[in-house]
Amino acid sequence: MNTMNSSLAYVMFIKTIIDSVLLSAGFCVIADNFGKESLDYNVILPMICLCLSELLDITVGCHSSQIIIDSMDDLCEAIEEQLASEVLTKVDRKQLNTILRVRKSIKFSVLGMFDLKNVTILLIISNVLNYAVILIQTQ
Repeated sequence: MNTMNSSLAYVMFIKTIIDSVLLSAGFCVIADNFGKESLDYNVILPMICLCLSELLDITVGCHSSQIIIDSMDDLCEAIEEQLASEVLTKVDRKQLNTILRVRKSIKFSVLGMFDLKNVTILLIISNVLNYAVILIQTQ
């Protein structure tokens, strides 16, 4: 389980960095073409498609992780209610407590630096736009 989690963490880290770089590059190419006298639609349209696909990729990854986190929270709340209200056998309590212990490990994490959640989408997009604006202004 730990090997799978660490491999997934590396994959998510590389995926997030690549998506961010491609999104920033796409914004820069689009902005550069809008600065010219005649628009080159052979460049702009593919770049818009690239930006949309990268944005969708980031959104799907973060939103799916958020769904997993929310589902695990709902499950743990139901387990806590059951533990508090019902008389359970020792084996049942042990199994339910085991589920509660793994609560925080059920998520997509990027090398332990940050978790992919809905808020992460906004952070990535804001950073990409900030760097794209800086690159555009320094041309």
